Amino acid sequence: GSQASIASVGGSPVLTTCGDAGTTPCYEFTATILAAPAATLTADSYDTNPYVGSDVSLRVVIEDEFGNKRSGEAVTWTVLSGGGSVNAGTEEADSSISNTWTVGGTPGVTQEVLVSVDRSADGLAPLTYTYTLTGRCFDGWGTPTGIDGDKDAGWSCASEQYFEANISGGKTDAYFYWMNDADNLYLAVRVQQDSDSKANDVRFDFDNNADQVTALYDDAIGVENGQFIDEHLDEKCLNRNQSGCGLRDTQNGAGAAAWSSVDGGWTTFELSHPLTSADGAFDINVLPENRGDEADDLGFYVTLQQGNGAQGNTQYPDFRGYFLIKIVTPNP
Repeated sequence: GSQASIASVGGSPVLTTCGDAGTTPCYEFTATILAAPAATLTADSYDTNPYVGSDVSLRVVIEDEFGNKRSGEAVTWTVLSGGGSVNAGTEEADSSISNTWTVGGTPGVTQEVLVSVDRSADGLAPLTYTYTLTGRCFDGWGTPTGIDGDKDAGWSCASEQYFEANISGGKTDAYFYWMNDADNLYLAVRVQQDSDSKANDVRFDFDNNADQVTALYDDAIGVENGQFIDEHLDEKCLNRNQSGCGLRDTQNGAGAAAWSSVDGGWTTFELSHPLTSADGAFDINVLPENRGDEADDLGFYVTLQQGNGAQGNTQYPDFRGYFLIKIVTPNP
């Protein structure tokens, strides 16, 4: 069988009698049992191409040179690259160490986690293993690098919708995008135009419960004159036949706009808003337990002001005609 420990014999043998009614000589001695140091670190198989934002189960086993499992070892887990997170790990009843790796939010990027076993007490170098994976898109899930009017790689997995925008010279191509992570809803609008010299504002009016009925306290966010706004509808707004009505409330979120000359010129708006907030009825409120099912969670319509006057005003799909979306989760 396997050797479970190393025996160190100490002290002087003592002659005694034992066996055969005390007539056979025997020797007694003391022995100190020393555990063999950790010698190997083995990782179970794991998902190397999971969805961004999803959880990947990790498990390692530490053994001595004789194949016996070691317990109580000092094990550290460290994210080396790609974002994401791990916890401190848990030692299971079978002495294996388990952990959960929440994958970073950017698809196509190599991500690494290092697990290390400290053996300095035995005068040995640490045992290490490096997990490596590449995340893939989960449609509608992601986190932008920043809210700054620059639609960066963090938007790679966003859902999108094309529409035509009105400008003073006619119509132009436009897109809006939406995605979420565990905490926030992210919205973006891109409009093709060859100049940034005209007024550019955007507003999202929400249908907070996705019932396609405009209601008191429905939320609205936007970027006006380069500044983020957060409002809600009051009773006066319910009887108006145009957007832009609302009372300012706690500014939960962020927004920015920027123009770039790339590809003929585009104006990009970026906005974020918490999926839940302490602002009660005045904000959208999509609880974690209601995410990831088949039901629509929110509705909104977009109002876009490009230039001055009615010719530069666009609403999509229509005034109080709501576009319905789901708040997604890669960990249902």
